[in-house]
Amino acid sequence: MDCKYLTGDHWHAMALVRDIDERKCAKEQLLKREREFRTLAENSPDVIVRYDRECRRIYVNPTFERVNRLSSNEVLGKSPVELSTELAPMAVSFTQRLKEVMETGVATQIDLIWTKDGMENCWFVRAIPEFDANGEVVSALTIWCDITERKRAEEALKEQYSILRSIIDSANALVFSVDRQYRYTSFNKGHAVAMQAIYGAEIEIGQCLLDYMTVTADREIAKRNLDRALAGEQLMEEAYSGEELRTRKYFHVSHSPINTETGDVIGVAVLAQDMTERKRAEEALRAKQQRLSDMTVELSLAEERERRRIAAELHDNIGQDLVLARIKLGMLAKMPLTDEEAGILGNTREILGGMIQRVRFLTHMISPPILESGGLEAALKWLGRQMETDYGLRVSFVDDTSEKPLTEEMRSVLYHAVRELLINVAKHAESDTALVAVGRECGRIVIRVEDDGIGFDPDAIEESLTRKGGGFGLFNIRRRIIHLGGAFDVESSPGAGTCVTIGMPLTKNNDEL
Repeated sequence: MDCKYLTGDHWHAMALVRDIDERKCAKEQLLKREREFRTLAENSPDVIVRYDRECRRIYVNPTFERVNRLSSNEVLGKSPVELSTELAPMAVSFTQRLKEVMETGVATQIDLIWTKDGMENCWFVRAIPEFDANGEVVSALTIWCDITERKRAEEALKEQYSILRSIIDSANALVFSVDRQYRYTSFNKGHAVAMQAIYGAEIEIGQCLLDYMTVTADREIAKRNLDRALAGEQLMEEAYSGEELRTRKYFHVSHSPINTETGDVIGVAVLAQDMTERKRAEEALRAKQQRLSDMTVELSLAEERERRRIAAELHDNIGQDLVLARIKLGMLAKMPLTDEEAGILGNTREILGGMIQRVRFLTHMISPPILESGGLEAALKWLGRQMETDYGLRVSFVDDTSEKPLTEEMRSVLYHAVRELLINVAKHAESDTALVAVGRECGRIVIRVEDDGIGFDPDAIEESLTRKGGGFGLFNIRRRIIHLGGAFDVESSPGAGTCVTIGMPLTKNNDEL
């Protein structure tokens, strides 16, 4: 404010008072900030040191004293080089970095690492320039954070990660992970090699897995499985990838959701075991087994043809010759003979009669003539009567009388199958009755053999089918039927009897052609 005396002279007393008030206010603010700084610094877990332009310490907080085992009186006014502390091995390089902050007025970060007593020490330092009212750097404030333990933990984690990575890369498995957008977050060498071999892809972190899959079916299956895992499901399955007959590979794949601590699914970890060689070996083995099975069936059928030939030989030649011999002996018996000659002739006729009966029995066992002359239905009806004679099993026979054209081979296989089933009923079912029903359904002959016996557990069917009986095992019979395009089904349960159904395609007759 401009004031005047009565004489007109000027004076400025109030302006002088205002300047003093502003200076006092500024000083109070400065002292307040200094108190706040000291409160923060002296209670900070970090080391805080202030340096002047000559890099001499002008303030250290209690944490500095505790860490370095030196009082503030011992270190104030001295530079790091003049008085060594825990920083001694790095004092010169640190002082140089501090001078750069003073000269440039730009804050910086300093990483300090040194070894003491065989242990590595790591500190992170933030150096901040401090300015006066004119913008000149008058000091620098440093905040020191001991990151030794954190560094050691990081190094240990890196080492563990390196070991884990080495294990995963050397594992005989494909390992990778994706995020919710199907983008790679990690993968091992095995997976990278497989993707190159299957799709010709050079995969990269951050890129979408599905974009690399050039086979549409593979991409759809992969997306479906990943979506299930992203929904929280853990799944394992066998799958294949690549084009058939070219790059196809088979895998046993496990999908596991990756969860956060709160349970949110953020991605999927996938482990795939290459099963290609095993799968191909299994397929080759199955093919060999199938060829062996076919050869076995062919051998069995050849054996059956030989049996029929032998049966025909026994019936048509040996049997007839024996009958003729018995007739001749009968004619001889009408001629005058001595008692001794008559006795020898009688014994010979008895022996010959027994031989004829055994030949007939063998002929019917191997291949009954009625199968050739009367057909399958007549042979099965005759078989029912024989089962009652031989085993005491009363067999009811039902035929729909429809025409059922079959090859000679099919008739023989079906006859022996039914015979084997009826023998099994007599031996194991604990039943004295059985039913054989023959019919035609949809171009197939269907034969059902039923009993009301004790039944059995269907899970034991293989053991039951491998039992041998009458010279033909049911297992071989089933294989023959299947080899000829037929079907062999068993229905049974303990205490509820058994029903075996055999189906065989009929041969086409002239009307059907």
